[in-house]
Amino acid sequence: MPKGLEIERRYLAKDCDISNFSAPPKRIVQGYFSDEPGASKRIRIIDDREAVLTIKRGQGLVREEIETPLELEEARTRLEGARAVIRKNRYKHEGWDVDFFDSPFGARERGYPLVVAERELKSARQKVVIPRWLGQVLEVTEILCTEWLAEFLLEASSYKPAAGLVATHNPKSKLGSVAEMVWPQDALRFTAYLEERLAQKTAMMP
Repeated sequence: MPKGLEIERRYLAKDCDISNFSAPPKRIVQGYFSDEPGASKRIRIIDDREAVLTIKRGQGLVREEIETPLELEEARTRLEGARAVIRKNRYKHEGWDVDFFDSPFGARERGYPLVVAERELKSARQKVVIPRWLGQVLEVTEILCTEWLAEFLLEASSYKPAAGLVATHNPKSKLGSVAEMVWPQDALRFTAYLEERLAQKTAMMP
């Protein structure tokens, strides 16, 4: 893969079987910052032991990527000023990165997490073979990334239980207006809603 480029396909996965994964997951906490127009800027802390600053430009299959290691204490301090934070467990298996997201995107104790699988490629033309253990998949390369999920959480911060509606609207949201949705009462319903919304957007793509 060319230096400074990330070529990657992303899939929403259902019924992912991790029973044969040999390595334990990495615990990831990452926050996003909006101080550079046209770029995605994040700080990631891995297993509370190491940290990295990443800047990405572009969207979809091919993006420019620059990574810089950070001191752990500096990362913790800067993460407090992030506009949105998201948490997940990441497994690495057979060349795939498989992310299990925390609530409200998934309730791990119920066995219904939101799972996004990523596969880095050597070129944009490289074909991807979906492994059987990944289960059913929906490609979301062009319509979903972790930053958008973090934005979705940010939008949902004004959730009002009485009305059941989210009052805010981010015109840049890749999932559409959150104000249009009824907030699910449990993670399973939320995951099903998100999958349905993504499926609808995929169907509308040319």
